[in-house]
Amino acid sequence: NVGRLEQIGTPKEIYNRPCNGVVARFIGDINVFAGEADAALRAHLSCVPECRLYARPHKVRILHHESETEGAVNLHAVLESYEFLGAYTKIRARTPDGSQITSVMFGSDTEYEIGEKIVVSVFTKDVLALKEA
Repeated sequence: NVGRLEQIGTPKEIYNRPCNGVVARFIGDINVFAGEADAALRAHLSCVPECRLYARPHKVRILHHESETEGAVNLHAVLESYEFLGAYTKIRARTPDGSQITSVMFGSDTEYEIGEKIVVSVFTKDVLALKEA
C-alpha cells in the first residue's frame, strides 16, 4: 500500500482483526464476497455500504445439503476444485453469479466430486466487514 504502515499488532491480532481490506489480503488467504454472496451476508449483518465482506477459508464450511444452523448463511455453489493436502483439504467453489469461494477443512474425510452442487456455509460472526484502506 505504497509502503504505508497500516496496522501494528501481534500476528494473531492482525490476522484475526485486520484494520482494513489491504491488511486482510496481505496477511493471509481470504475470501472477498461479491454479488449474491455479498447480498446474502449483508441481509444478516449491519455494516456500512462502503465495507467489503471477507472470511478466512478455514471459517467457510462446505456441506452436501443445506443445513439450518443459527447464525450461518448458506450459499449454493458448484465445486470447482478439491485438493487433499494431508491434514486438510482445500476446496474452491463457484456461486451462480460467478463468485469464487475457498474453504479449508481440517481432518475431513468427506468426499466431494468436481462439478457437484454443494452448499457453502459461513457464520456471520466469522465475516469481517472492512473498508479498503
